[in-house]
Amino acid sequence: PTARRRQHAGAHSQPGRGDHLKRQPGPDAAGEHRRGEHRDRARGEVDEIMAEAQALGDEVQDAWAHQFALDREITDLTASIELARVKIVETEKKLEEVAVEMYMGSSTAASMQVLFSASDESYGAGVEYLRNVTGNDADVINQLRSFREELDRQTGRLEEASAEQEVLTAELE
Repeated sequence: PTARRRQHAGAHSQPGRGDHLKRQPGPDAAGEHRRGEHRDRARGEVDEIMAEAQALGDEVQDAWAHQFALDREITDLTASIELARVKIVETEKKLEEVAVEMYMGSSTAASMQVLFSASDESYGAGVEYLRNVTGNDADVINQLRSFREELDRQTGRLEEASAEQEVLTAELE
């Protein structure tokens, strides 16, 4: 057994034997190079996935912010529509009152009779009264039109915002 150890030990110490293993890159060096390429490729893929995840997170955050803004707009529009409806009802009542006043107090025929039978002093006051009543009627009618146009605009926007919110909610789910 001792001679064998010497022979085995001497085999490694002989010049030229095993030197080729030391000088040339062996399978370990090539494998290390391939592992390094795989690590670099994997890091690149991870970086790409992280960037995509960040972009997706930003999109989701933007979508939630938009959803919140739509919720607020819908709430504001709903309140404004209710207020416009109340104003329309009030304005319609004023218009009815003016119509009743004109019918009961001074219909056009009665006003014309007062104007033509009045003295010169009362004639000017009668014409002014008719202008005021006619002006009030026009104001009330214009106010009513304005409220109805605003109601229509807000109702249309409410429908658009609600539809947009439904789409956004579906996308977020």
